[in-house]
Amino acid sequence: DMRASSRFLAMGGTEFACCSTTSRLEVAARYASAAGKQRALLFRLKSSTFMNMGVDISEFSAFPHEKEYLYPPLTYMHPSSVTHRLVRNGVTYDIVEVEPSFPS
Repeated sequence: DMRASSRFLAMGGTEFACCSTTSRLEVAARYASAAGKQRALLFRLKSSTFMNMGVDISEFSAFPHEKEYLYPPLTYMHPSSVTHRLVRNGVTYDIVEVEPSFPS
């Protein structure tokens, strides 16, 4: 079961590889719960400016209906103080809002 650590919630973290995301909650929930776990972790990316938004690659995807967005390697995820909990189909999702920023 995945949960955000207190260290991540305080300091954030960096994704070393490309980060594939979706704007569709149902798609993210399906991938997060694919292993049959009862608890899953989702990040809600909120960009305050167009300069830190991922690029929409849906037209290049094998699954364009999933509305896929890609973030570059070393994207830093800075957590806000906002978290949510969602229960759907017997799975509890912890949702952490983060703001992405790119390396300079």
